[in-house]
Amino acid sequence: MAAFTEENIESIIATVAQNVTVIAESLNQCFDSQFTLQAEDSQGWVDATLGAEFSGPGLLAVLKCAERGVVVMLPETLPLPPWYQKPGDSQKARLETLALEWSMNLLPADFECEQFASRSVADMRTEVDHMRPTNWACLQEIVATGPDGVDHKLAMVWPLKKPVFENAEQASAAGNAAPQTNSAAQSAAPGATSGFDRLRNLPVSVSVRIAEKRVSVLQLLDISAGTLITFPKSCDDQLDLYVNNSLYGKGEAVKIGEKFGLKINEVGAVDSGGYRAKVV
Repeated sequence: MAAFTEENIESIIATVAQNVTVIAESLNQCFDSQFTLQAEDSQGWVDATLGAEFSGPGLLAVLKCAERGVVVMLPETLPLPPWYQKPGDSQKARLETLALEWSMNLLPADFECEQFASRSVADMRTEVDHMRPTNWACLQEIVATGPDGVDHKLAMVWPLKKPVFENAEQASAAGNAAPQTNSAAQSAAPGATSGFDRLRNLPVSVSVRIAEKRVSVLQLLDISAGTLITFPKSCDDQLDLYVNNSLYGKGEAVKIGEKFGLKINEVGAVDSGGYRAKVV
């Protein structure tokens, strides 16, 4: 797995320029927008002059690779939809998908992101400074042009010595809640952990099924290279998501760079009557 060095700055800049159309697709799918993106010339973070919009509220997409970080700054003036500060469940999924897709397309293929997240902040510049860019860190500005022809800017900064993935108030709330949970578990059974905690790292098999049908053994034996098999399922139907061979949800196929992905539209369960789903 590659690590950030002064020598590979140019390859990262080239990757952003090469994938700018895919990066724009992720942005537009997340916020139901219609921006086109254009990468500008890069500059050193230490000497960079950022616009006033980057010293205000906005969204940070943070990626962690080889113990160092990358952050993309999206000013509220982009404009971002009002829900970005307090997203619901489906909107949180959108923001997570945005960070996931950008983790695949902002960096060269030999970089492997270990962690990614999107979070709202009150002052983007201050938050980035807290994540401690290296003294040779790079700033890549990206122009986002809306359908009205008005230009806005995003900014990508890397590498960061200390990438942060949650807001201070969220971390504080999690820290305050943890002792209460541990205390309850210890009082019930000293040294024991909750059943749910023990299940968190249990591996499961996740698969996506395009379609299925039953055939006779005779038909199976007739299959050879070049055989065309037709299915009753329409091309417009959603694909099925299975967990350990049990139907778990439905979604639509998406292209993430050169990879295949599934955008989840429904999550549910299987009972004796078949598939029971709820839209999320």
